[in-house]
Amino acid sequence: MTIRARIRTRQRFRPSPLLSVALLLCTVLQTSCTARMFEDLSARNLKKRMDDGARMVIVDLRTVREYQEGHVPTAVNAPPDKLYLLRQTLPADKTTMIVFYCRGYG
Repeated sequence: MTIRARIRTRQRFRPSPLLSVALLLCTVLQTSCTARMFEDLSARNLKKRMDDGARMVIVDLRTVREYQEGHVPTAVNAPPDKLYLLRQTLPADKTTMIVFYCRGYG
């Protein structure tokens, strides 16, 4: 029993991908909520902001296949199983708008 206990304490902690995603989303939510509340953005309003040259990062949360079939120009693909990679793409500048979109529910 003592030997097993020692082996268990020596195992390296490996956070699950879901934990990484949850932490990333909490960070994004906390940062965004302190500056202002989230807002729904229509396709027309998004296009207008893009045409006006607004600084933004657009994140497509659909699968790679769906992204390849068509996506918003300049959008970065971050499918659910690779969402942890998104932190490399997010801007350090907190004034840059981050737009997330997906195919919707169901």
